[in-house]
Amino acid sequence: MKTKSFPRFSYLLVTVTVFAIASLTRAGTVFFDFNSDPTTSGQLQLFGNAQWVASGGVGAATNTSDGYLSLTESVNSQNGEVIFSDFDNGQVVQAFSFTAMVKIGDGTGTPADGISIAYVRANDPILTNPTGGWSGIQVGPGVGGAMEEGSTTGISVGFDSYNNGSGDVEGLDIRVDGQLVLLNPMPTLNGTCGDPASIQTGPIDPNNPGSGDLLCWAPLSVVLDTNGVLNVSYKNTLILSNYQTAYFPSPGRLVMGARTGGLNELQYVDNISITTIAAAIALVGSASGFADGFSITINDSGSSVIDTTKPITLQLNGTSVTATSVQKNGGATTISYHAFPVLLPPGSSNQVSVSAKDTNNNTISGTRSFVTPLYTVIPPGDSVPSSSVNLTKPGFRIRPYQSTAVQPNSLAWTEDQLAGLHGTNNADLTTATDGGDIDYTDVINFNIDSTGAGSGNFTPDGPFPGIPGANGLNGDSSMEVLTFLQFPAAGVYQMGVNSDDGFRVTEGKNPKDRFALNLGEYDGGRGPTDTPFYMVVQQAGIYPFRLIWENGDGELPGNGAGCEWFTVQPDGTKILINDPSPTNTTGIKAFYSGPQLPAYVSRVAPLPNATGARPDIVSVQLTDAGTQVNTNSIALSLNGSPDSPTITRNGGVTTVNLTPVIILPPGSTNTASLRWSDNGTPVLTSTDSWTFVVVAYKTLPTDLASSIGSGDSSKPGFTVQASQVDNTSGNTENNNVAAESQLAGLYGPNIATLSGTGWLSNDLFAVTTYINWDRVANDGTAGPENGNFTSANGYPSQPLPGITGGGGGAAFESVAEGVETYIEFPTATFYQMGVNSDDNFRVTITESAPPAVLTISGPTNTALGCLSMSKLPGEEDGGRAVYGAPPPITPLTAPIVYMTPGGIDDPGPYPNVTGKIALLDRSGSSLGTASTGGKCKAAQVAGAVGVIFTTPGDLTYGFYAGATRTDILIPCLSVADSTSANLLRNYLTNGVTVTGTIKGDPNFFIGGFNDGRGATDTLMNFAVSQAGVYPMRLVFHQGGGGGNCEWFTVKPDGTKVLVGDTANGGLKAFRARTAVARPRFNPTTISGGNLTISWTGTGRLQEASNLTGSPSDWNDVTGSPSSPFQVTPGATARKFYRIVSP
Repeated sequence: MKTKSFPRFSYLLVTVTVFAIASLTRAGTVFFDFNSDPTTSGQLQLFGNAQWVASGGVGAATNTSDGYLSLTESVNSQNGEVIFSDFDNGQVVQAFSFTAMVKIGDGTGTPADGISIAYVRANDPILTNPTGGWSGIQVGPGVGGAMEEGSTTGISVGFDSYNNGSGDVEGLDIRVDGQLVLLNPMPTLNGTCGDPASIQTGPIDPNNPGSGDLLCWAPLSVVLDTNGVLNVSYKNTLILSNYQTAYFPSPGRLVMGARTGGLNELQYVDNISITTIAAAIALVGSASGFADGFSITINDSGSSVIDTTKPITLQLNGTSVTATSVQKNGGATTISYHAFPVLLPPGSSNQVSVSAKDTNNNTISGTRSFVTPLYTVIPPGDSVPSSSVNLTKPGFRIRPYQSTAVQPNSLAWTEDQLAGLHGTNNADLTTATDGGDIDYTDVINFNIDSTGAGSGNFTPDGPFPGIPGANGLNGDSSMEVLTFLQFPAAGVYQMGVNSDDGFRVTEGKNPKDRFALNLGEYDGGRGPTDTPFYMVVQQAGIYPFRLIWENGDGELPGNGAGCEWFTVQPDGTKILINDPSPTNTTGIKAFYSGPQLPAYVSRVAPLPNATGARPDIVSVQLTDAGTQVNTNSIALSLNGSPDSPTITRNGGVTTVNLTPVIILPPGSTNTASLRWSDNGTPVLTSTDSWTFVVVAYKTLPTDLASSIGSGDSSKPGFTVQASQVDNTSGNTENNNVAAESQLAGLYGPNIATLSGTGWLSNDLFAVTTYINWDRVANDGTAGPENGNFTSANGYPSQPLPGITGGGGGAAFESVAEGVETYIEFPTATFYQMGVNSDDNFRVTITESAPPAVLTISGPTNTALGCLSMSKLPGEEDGGRAVYGAPPPITPLTAPIVYMTPGGIDDPGPYPNVTGKIALLDRSGSSLGTASTGGKCKAAQVAGAVGVIFTTPGDLTYGFYAGATRTDILIPCLSVADSTSANLLRNYLTNGVTVTGTIKGDPNFFIGGFNDGRGATDTLMNFAVSQAGVYPMRLVFHQGGGGGNCEWFTVKPDGTKVLVGDTANGGLKAFRARTAVARPRFNPTTISGGNLTISWTGTGRLQEASNLTGSPSDWNDVTGSPSSPFQVTPGATARKFYRIVSP
């Protein structure tokens, strides 16, 4: 996976009052004023960016040596971690109070990420690996050490400054043993010192940002009493009162941490006071579940030590059971119970009660709950005879694979890569002597950087066999491992894989079968992390296993990769599978040479539990192996209805395709069933059912369609408008509205070369084949081609039309291409269309460019270039800021008001913007916030119906600004300051009235990507209800760096074929058509009391006063007006209008 930094550890301190209880011993108290280096006291340790600052603390006004603790500065990607020492000499802490003064904020307009305080259990990775960063809570892809979210064990109080979506809030997070139990919103950003609804302790300093000069020191208090009741006070306000938690005490430590990520804030703490109350007697700790039982721990406290020579009683769900083992390790006594072969239901909730005596003859008892882990039962019938396995050949059969196609960290993609569907295998197979596999006799303990310090649980690591290959690349790679594992005894086994990135382990008569038992997996990108899983082996024996592993896109040092395959012993010890050590008497042995396995299901589409599935086909492939598929035995059905699939056999592969008579409804859940047999002795018969959910596809409108054959065969291909603008001061933004602005000439002179071979007389370029562009073909670099279609598979990339490298700025950047064509869809069915692009694109149904999004009227009637902070519903993005409503299809017309005439720090009062479009200067402190989104929200609250914002002094074409938010519901547009904004300011500050109109693209939206990215597919799904020829427009934009664009469709078998590549089954594309599409009304507009009716296509406008159903209701409008036509509402009785084709 690509490595990422998540530096944000900062924790707040709290003042607490703890009540004395008879069963408690003394209180431990410690105070940190930070007037000297706290690490010299031995009472705490600092990690990451946490550091002592010798001055500037709470009492700095009277004491220049009053210091504080900085957890993070207002700098991106920082983290700070504090671990407090054991103040109670090994006794179990039952209650604590934590008070402090904190200073938080003065970072980015949207602050991030936050701070937390936690009492973690002794086995928490924060304690066991403190230099490894904060461990645990996952808040998004790749963000697994989110300090503001708290800890994975114990109890944590987090002050989360950033909303990560999916139900998250800015505010208080309470977790118990990693489970989020309470969210308390604190929504105000950069609020005042006395505002308890704001985590920050003051505003951003516009003159000296990051200094914290405008922030105050605010009191924080966290108190947990002996009954698990939690109180939290902030800024002298009780924000959480008497909250009953399910926390129970155990050995551990107090910690705090904070972090910043792509946004930031400073997070300081001072005057920490901690009071802990230790338990006088031993306490019952946590219970852990097994497939066949449980374990429960009792922790000694002080002189109360569990006496293991005295009877210990257990109850499981109210029934007495006898412990199978009692082990004492230091101050922890662990009592275990195993009932194998009796098993508890996987995922079931259970209760265990325990009672024991300490050495003072006190009775120590308690009841705890546990959940039985998920596990898989391995059928005894899957075993192979031991005589069929060559026990002299320990190890694994390994098949590595590396290709140039981008691996999206997907196991489904990995299976297709291993099947050869994502390009040529570049792995080094010189040692692959076993049917294309490498016989590997060591352990699975690989690291792509085998010369480094290693990663995972076992070091040093070995290199991945066959990776890198001849091309020297490590990324976009995968590995299949086949083996026979020997289980010496029946029982419950825990297996694990430490992987970077994804993996899957399966078992079955043939573990390559897509319906083989899935024992454990991680489907995504990550750093080296364990995924443990349980299995129950009912009968000792040798079983076939398969491991697949994948590594995402990228190379060292940014993209690491590793894989370890191991088992976990009851005491927690991890042992690599096939560990050859003579001292290893408990590990699992592996053998690479065994019997031929039976035929198997090698491919299923849609996959079991798939979402986003095609609605037009269910397809299965069966592959012969040690046995052959009996084609006469195959039955494939859908939703319980017997069907007649198409069965074809090619060599040793049998393909079974089932096409629904009517394509399945969008979003529907469906069940497919497969039954088949082989020719083995005895015959193996398999029956498998699976469900899938159909993609939420659209249906294309037919109003612009023309008949099959209406495409002009003399003009195949696409008509292209090329544009490039000077980017000396900055590239155009990766935004689809901005791309249309550029193509409309609103960003200045077009410096593209509009002459030469392929150019038409009207400055348009004719592409007669297909769209397969890559800027490496423009600049002639030796860099690898991008996308799905390259020279490697017979499709050399073509240059972007008109981009020769002339003009100002970078030679091949700030490019927009407008592509128009007529595509013939030969049948009424489902289609999957795709664009592989670097950067943004949009596809619509239309015969022309859309209207300008922003126009003004007044002394100058003109259109202005802009970008929209919004995106269309269903339009993808890569994580850029998104807020505001898309420009409306019905034009929004209103006066424009300069809301910040005093500039970026305008203190107000501000002009009335009710019902108006607000022009805002971003940056600075105007409107009470430094956040661009905050300014837009302020305009909305003030009544504005739209926002145009700009950055004074900026020389670019406008750019994304702010952070994603969902509370802004009006259009927000960014314009170039030096041209558009200055024009508006000049008018508005001189009393000139200007009216603005914001209007969205009225054309049917098929799909798009509205952000920057590397070469990546976006798939668009739709049904065609009427076969015919449809006009389509593709707008593509290349901002900076690499740039490519491919336009293709995906066949039911997953094959991608370029639109226009008719020789290989691609859809026909034409630059013109001979038929005229039916006319279509555009959205009506009202201006100056007049209603404007406009339409596309050719036809006669007719009107009617009443509709009775008779043809005589309708008459041609007098004068046979052409589009547009104006009428004054209310001047006559009601009217109905229609267009009639000639």
